[in-house]
Amino acid sequence: MHERTVFRSSSRIHYGPSRNDLWAYDSESLGGLLSPLGAKALSLIGSLNILELFANEELIYKVLSKVMTSLQDQTNIPVEDKLKIAKDYEETNNEAILLENLCKRDYKRFDKNESISLKFVELGVQELAKLHGISFVIEKKMPKYFKEIIAALDAPYHFDDDWNELMRKVFEYIANLLDDKTKKKIERLVPIWLKKVPKYHNDKTTKCALCHGDYKKNYVMFRVIKHKFDRKTAGVRQYKVI
Repeated sequence: MHERTVFRSSSRIHYGPSRNDLWAYDSESLGGLLSPLGAKALSLIGSLNILELFANEELIYKVLSKVMTSLQDQTNIPVEDKLKIAKDYEETNNEAILLENLCKRDYKRFDKNESISLKFVELGVQELAKLHGISFVIEKKMPKYFKEIIAALDAPYHFDDDWNELMRKVFEYIANLLDDKTKKKIERLVPIWLKKVPKYHNDKTTKCALCHGDYKKNYVMFRVIKHKFDRKTAGVRQYKVI
């Protein structure tokens, strides 16, 4: 059995790929998992439901991954074009996510602070497209299931004053890194963006699909063979925000 990676919410402990990769955190700040800026920003969202985040991952790994795998196995989709999700263990629940440690199979986890190549971006976008595509397939082949399980999902946060404050701080931080002309454009965009995002999230009349709401390069893993990405082994982890 491969070593497991454990994300535990109830005991507030996160185990990474090894015992040396350990952080302690609390449900309000998640300070051990985030940069100081990120921890401070996230602590502003009083309505963020940590257990709901873990419930989302439980749904993906224990339920939807099986449905997705079954649908893909019914076709002749090439291996490199299939959506791949890390294996979970039966003990997984909404308090603890237990996954196969892909690092033991030479998958590479990328540092979120390092620059990435154009090829990485290309393959990362392809993985997102696979997630969206399989979502549309489920809707077509299993409409009742899609409506009750996928379309019923809500964002694990509320678009309240805390959320608005967080987004303003994020935009402000980004704008301060850029030139004055670009900074002014961003400042004009903020009030428009704050209105449109909740509107689109809450609109039940438009096309619905599974989306990854926290897509970062350190959540995408590949096996790297002779300094090249093995396209057949791409995988996405972390599905708390879907």
